[in-house]
Amino acid sequence: MMNVHDSSCKDQMATCTKHVRRLHAQSSVKERSRRISNSLPGASGGTHLRASQSFMERRTVSVPSKASLQGSLSAGVLPRTASGKVIDEDESQEKKKDEDTTNQLLPTEPSNMTDGMSVSMESLDEGAVCVFPGSGDTAELEDDPDLALLAEEAEAWSVTVDKKTLRKMSAKDIKRQDHIWEFVQTEKSHCRTLKIMQRILAHGMLNEAGLTKDMVDRIFPKLDTLLDIHLTFLRRLTERQRLHSDKSIDEIGDVFVQQFKGDMGERMKTAYGEFCSRHNESVQLYKDILKSDRKFQNFIKKCSRNSLCKRKGVPECILLVTQRMTKYPLLIEPIIKTTKDTRMDSKLLEQALLLARDILNSVDRQVDAREKEHELIEIYNKLDARSSALYKSKKFKKSDLLSNNRKLVHQGYIKWMTARGKPFEVLAVILSDVIFFLSENNQKYTFFSQDNKVGLEKDSMFSELKFSCSKVDL
Repeated sequence: MMNVHDSSCKDQMATCTKHVRRLHAQSSVKERSRRISNSLPGASGGTHLRASQSFMERRTVSVPSKASLQGSLSAGVLPRTASGKVIDEDESQEKKKDEDTTNQLLPTEPSNMTDGMSVSMESLDEGAVCVFPGSGDTAELEDDPDLALLAEEAEAWSVTVDKKTLRKMSAKDIKRQDHIWEFVQTEKSHCRTLKIMQRILAHGMLNEAGLTKDMVDRIFPKLDTLLDIHLTFLRRLTERQRLHSDKSIDEIGDVFVQQFKGDMGERMKTAYGEFCSRHNESVQLYKDILKSDRKFQNFIKKCSRNSLCKRKGVPECILLVTQRMTKYPLLIEPIIKTTKDTRMDSKLLEQALLLARDILNSVDRQVDAREKEHELIEIYNKLDARSSALYKSKKFKKSDLLSNNRKLVHQGYIKWMTARGKPFEVLAVILSDVIFFLSENNQKYTFFSQDNKVGLEKDSMFSELKFSCSKVDL
């Protein structure tokens, strides 16, 4: 402390630097804050992540190191507390009295920013698919306008409208709207399942579990086609709902016919035929990989912790898809029953029901044909290569079972009566052009021919073959 006698003495004193140092310290705080912001995810030049990624707010409160914080805060961005509350800039400066205090918050040793993050961060590498809620594809699914995953849907149309509207309607019309509402809701649920299968399971198998595209396609055959088919259908249904503010639908039969008829109907036959006929193969392949592949096991465990995947593992999702076509007739029938016969919609609904059943029958035939292929392969594998039979004066060998595009029509055990009247169990195999019999010994098949009888063409077997059966499973 110095006493100043008069104004002339002030000129002889050294300038006080305390205020200047304080301003400099405050400036340093701002500069460091700017450098911190630009190094965080979401700042310019950094890694771009969705704002919904919740790991940003679950991060530990510790401040990142100097080494990892390069850049400057973009204009207008203020620092926040761990809870997300904005800190006023003046308040922040008052708490940081000088540059030394600021330096204490920035450790000189590099810190690991991932220490406080969820294990789901393993999936945030470039090109990887995230399988945890609030990040990656899961966040996109939640925001998907087609699915409205976060929106609470009413169980019935009648609970979404006011009582005044319901009093103007008959009980039959209210039930009709409820049945249509149920149809739309189940279609939306089916699309959710397909999107979860595609965006979380299939993409994750490729990018995280390391499966080949061929293997993923074998687990989820025709998945992309099925998703496209059903999203198109769902959009048409929701467009029809939007015609009225209360989401009631006057006519719906034309939308159903458009879906089940023509090109779209053929696409459904092909896609569902492929998917359903390979159901058992898909599930078995999944189980085989799960037993032997540790990386795949870890991926499936992550998916099981995903809120969208709960109670929907791979086998469950596959089963749900195979069942969808069987639901359409059951959903359309009550709509028909509550639709007046005088309405044009009634005829269209009847047509749609027939078309849906036709698709279902086509899928069943494809599933049956696939099963027959496997049965024929099993017979082929068990047949002794040294065994043969006569057919059209030529040897009929093991290799002939699969030649000429032969198809298995039916197989079953019968009891062949020997000349002495003793029953003898043999396997009767009916192919697309020939019938023959096999006997089994030591888990191997051999061609069975009593009294050197030859194999017969299928069309003539009943006229030329004479045998009695005490038990026929054909």
